[in-house]
Amino acid sequence: MARSIFFFQILLLLGLIISRVYSQTAVVPSTGDGSVNNPYHIMTLGNLYWIAEDSSRWSKNYIQTADINAVETKVWFRNSGWVPIGNLSNGFTGTYDGKLYRIDNLYIRRHNENAIGFFGRFCGKAINIVLTNVNVLGSEWVGGLAAENDGTINNCFCDGVITGSSNSGVLVGFNHYGLIINCSSTGNTIGWEAGGLVGVNSGTINNCFSTSTVKSHNSDGSGGLVGWNYHGTINNCYSTGNISGDSCIGGLVGKSNFDTISNCYSTGRVSGSYYVGGLVGQKDSSGSQVTNSFWDIQSSGMNISASGTGKTTAEMKSSFTFIQAGWDFMDETVNGTNNIWGINQSDNSGYPFLKWQGYLNNQTPILTKMHHYTYTDSTIKRMFLYSAKNDIRLVKLNGAIVRKAKIVNGNQCLSKMELPGGVFIAQSGSDLLRIIKVK
Repeated sequence: MARSIFFFQILLLLGLIISRVYSQTAVVPSTGDGSVNNPYHIMTLGNLYWIAEDSSRWSKNYIQTADINAVETKVWFRNSGWVPIGNLSNGFTGTYDGKLYRIDNLYIRRHNENAIGFFGRFCGKAINIVLTNVNVLGSEWVGGLAAENDGTINNCFCDGVITGSSNSGVLVGFNHYGLIINCSSTGNTIGWEAGGLVGVNSGTINNCFSTSTVKSHNSDGSGGLVGWNYHGTINNCYSTGNISGDSCIGGLVGKSNFDTISNCYSTGRVSGSYYVGGLVGQKDSSGSQVTNSFWDIQSSGMNISASGTGKTTAEMKSSFTFIQAGWDFMDETVNGTNNIWGINQSDNSGYPFLKWQGYLNNQTPILTKMHHYTYTDSTIKRMFLYSAKNDIRLVKLNGAIVRKAKIVNGNQCLSKMELPGGVFIAQSGSDLLRIIKVK
């Protein structure tokens, strides 16, 4: 009997020690005062929890100064894990600059609670935050970085497993009126209206991508980038992850209603039962505008989509497809000088990438000169095209070849060519130049 009591006391003591070691403890940052010019320096998990535990700190300014391992959050609050910074009634309105330091192994398991993520409701400015190996479980509005976003999230990344009953995304659960720019995600998300980057978008998403796998069992509205784009805007984005579910399943967006999608593409495998599409699963017939956007009909296994244009894998890996549609690529100026996109044969599996990803563009346009000469009859134009190498062909926007030519006199091709008015593409190898000829 005495031995049993002694053994029980030992177990109790060990439990108290473990609880003490892994209990949540707030630690005041040693540097900074929370002002714009002197933000608090966050370098430990204790510093992070110090922000979360008191709502009076949710309007301050912070910078992260070291990698943080959050693995011990798995046993916090009787295994419920991390408590979000900000909630639906009182959001975080300050700034947090992660300086590209990592927050690793953040754990949340609050399956009966809403607005679950590193941030709950986010209304401030987040920049350079890197979350890796997160594991988040919640009810509605569930995201790795933020459950609901009404602020600005810039240059942030999230990797992990996100599970929610609805509005779940690897980066953000519900992008309400917020702006998400230059962000990316990878991992897995499971739920109703689930997205690889964002669950539901009613704000703006620019220059982002996701490689996340999305599963939506017995539910609808799942997409490789966004589950449901409702009154939202998506520009210059792409997704490559596989998507599966029941209804309203799309490679990029599951459901598209009263929204705008432009200059986007998807390549992931898409499978579902009803309203399934390579780019968009289901869209509102009158209030949705999807322009200059594509999906890979081979990699997705889909020949149909509620919106967008299907292309073969070879076409999806050619700059011709996208520059012809007006996409702003590096090394061309016809479609703009912001240099949003690039492409090469080695990176991103040969598909277009966003310039901020840091890859080099090696499909540099060779066609660099175009001169217009006017005859006595001002309605006729004469064009000269020059190329340092390769043959040149001229095609209409529908792909029909107008004329082919070989190099003449070293580098002059298609000289003195008379065309009707319209828009044409001159192609030399994989390089392009768009020609607009006024009648």
